[in-house]
Amino acid sequence: MAYGDPTILVKRLYNDLAPLLRDVKAHADAARQSLGFLPEQVYQEAALQQKILIAVAYRPSGEEYAGHLLFGGRFPHLRIFQIYVPPAQRGRGIATLLIDTLVKDAEIVGYLSISARVAQDLTEANQFWQRNGFSLARSRPGGASTGRTINVRVRELRTPNLFTVLGPHATVNLGLKARLSERRPTYALDLNVMFDLVRQRTNADSVTRIFNAALNQVFALRVTDEFIKELRRTSLGNPDPVLEFALSLPQFPVVPVQAIEPLTRELVSLVFPARGRIGQLTVQDQSDLRHLACAIHHKASGFITSEKAILACRETLREKYSLDIVGTAELGESITPAQWSMDREIRLAHGSEIFVCQLDESQRAMTERFLRGLSIPPEVVTAALAAGATGSLRRRLLVNCGSAVVGFASWDAVNPLREEVELFLFVDEDHLGAEPILDCLIDRAVTDSSGVCPIVISLRLYPGQELCRTAAVAHGFRSVQEPTGGNSAVFRKICVGRVVTSADWSSLRTQLQRTASVNLPESAPLYEGEETCMDVVTPQGNSVRLPLAEVESLLGPVLFLLPNRNGAIVPIRRRFVEELFGATIQGSLLPREEAALFSERVYYSHPRTLAVLKAGMPIVFYESKGDRGRGAVFACARIVRVELRDSGEVTKDLERRGVLSARTMRKMRYSGQVAITFFDNIMRLRVPVALRTQRNMHCVDGANLMTARLLRADQLQALLTAGQLNG
Repeated sequence: MAYGDPTILVKRLYNDLAPLLRDVKAHADAARQSLGFLPEQVYQEAALQQKILIAVAYRPSGEEYAGHLLFGGRFPHLRIFQIYVPPAQRGRGIATLLIDTLVKDAEIVGYLSISARVAQDLTEANQFWQRNGFSLARSRPGGASTGRTINVRVRELRTPNLFTVLGPHATVNLGLKARLSERRPTYALDLNVMFDLVRQRTNADSVTRIFNAALNQVFALRVTDEFIKELRRTSLGNPDPVLEFALSLPQFPVVPVQAIEPLTRELVSLVFPARGRIGQLTVQDQSDLRHLACAIHHKASGFITSEKAILACRETLREKYSLDIVGTAELGESITPAQWSMDREIRLAHGSEIFVCQLDESQRAMTERFLRGLSIPPEVVTAALAAGATGSLRRRLLVNCGSAVVGFASWDAVNPLREEVELFLFVDEDHLGAEPILDCLIDRAVTDSSGVCPIVISLRLYPGQELCRTAAVAHGFRSVQEPTGGNSAVFRKICVGRVVTSADWSSLRTQLQRTASVNLPESAPLYEGEETCMDVVTPQGNSVRLPLAEVESLLGPVLFLLPNRNGAIVPIRRRFVEELFGATIQGSLLPREEAALFSERVYYSHPRTLAVLKAGMPIVFYESKGDRGRGAVFACARIVRVELRDSGEVTKDLERRGVLSARTMRKMRYSGQVAITFFDNIMRLRVPVALRTQRNMHCVDGANLMTARLLRADQLQALLTAGQLNG
């Protein structure tokens, strides 16, 4: 009822709606300039599906039409197509009553949002939607005949079961903390590193990269007072440009001798045990020890040096003092972003083609217009489009459909010193390919960011990004509470990016604790099938018992190769590697298939493979030698579920996520059934493992790989270790 008005009632059941549909049609036609024209059949079908609400006013003579709301959409997002109240009934809050009724009904059944479209020049209409909680999400051109700009407005719902649409795993939240500051790791610089640069030694190029990364704020570089003292001691005279440059570098505060001396004595037995025992430490030795002690005192993340004695005890210093000792050449190489190419043309299921490419500066203006059309704040647009600097360029992916921009994502190139990456993600959510485009962009960001070491990815979403929110949660992102409010929401995710064995367990546990304050069990649990669980301690200190599948989803891409966890190896022909995995085939000029965009894909096989392929099992993909294939294992993934279906039940959605050969289709028609294996957590091996190597490791026998085969836990581990996928 309208604000307690007992004479107004909203009807939603077909038997109540049917007598009123003629009135709805008549009023809608009278207002067709603002509502548009719809045939009578549309209203009939909407009533049958309960997708129209009609308000009636009661009079002594009976009830009369007082307004209607026509809606539709696809779960979990609703869209309002029409809302209308006749002039005689206006001012009674009927339109708001209709919206409130729809909101209440939608929240009960788990919808996430409701959207509406209104012409930008209709000021009063825009104000009405704003008052009713519909924020401006984006603007887009209207029809060619009107020349209008259309505002897309969205109201996000307070749905109690927000994540039920994504399955039970989506309710699990590790409770990652919001980042309160732009905390960067701090590294102390040894004097020998400076001399490498000044004297143009072998490591000079690596030192240049280190300074470049520090200037680009990848990490903070500091020197100690001992650094300055030692440089003064070795200075060649006045003026000394090296000394003057060193004095301009950020310095740690001076530590009193009495505070640092006990720590220095401790370090003697670790770094210079032989000379320390006989009391023959050199001046240089003592200086090195004071350098280290100062870095430890100030809780530096690491110490950059080329001193062999210090490098030799790096593990001890890390365990005892949480100080990372890193060599000059090692650090210089690791902080250099890998060469990266993403140009890709992809054919979508509905017939159109999209092009995914790295953003060129010539495309910046059109991309900026796209982002502003989504009502993204100007400062966010600037940050998202930032190119970075030479040697530390940001990843920027643009998605075009024809001449139109339909998607954009950007993030910082990863390096081992960066503990967190901020992801910017924007898609035209009205585009038919929005779902696979989102999958593609998130998958690329997650895979690229976790290519070096475990990392936390932070994603901020704005009103109207409903599909982005759904896709992010499906990929393991979870919302975090921020100390400040605002109209945006932050989601975070941990990415491991490799397979983990019992031998790697302790190292990963330490990395996750340092990066995200999340603790895994002290030792790898024994695999006990799909019911295998893991006790994880959140940053708040709460211990939660999670199924293994959920842990892998939250930390993915990752596969835990636990003791007793068997796997499977399956063959795939060369031409389907391109279509299903997006792997480059030299000489291929054809657009790639849509399946390569999805994070969850489908592998089709003969029904007899169900004896091998099981849910929760790691699956290894072998590219067959036929059609000039490599004859090597090139990727692994996790089986989500396996189904046996009649050939006629292979839906369009399944066809989009997998590839079928004509031969397979004939077999399906002949046998009538096909095994469908859904898989995710896809990781490419750094080094493909050839069939001969597999046989030498006793992972396969002398026969050719023609169908799915079981891999014992030890064979699976040996195979993926050979592929250098375990860190």
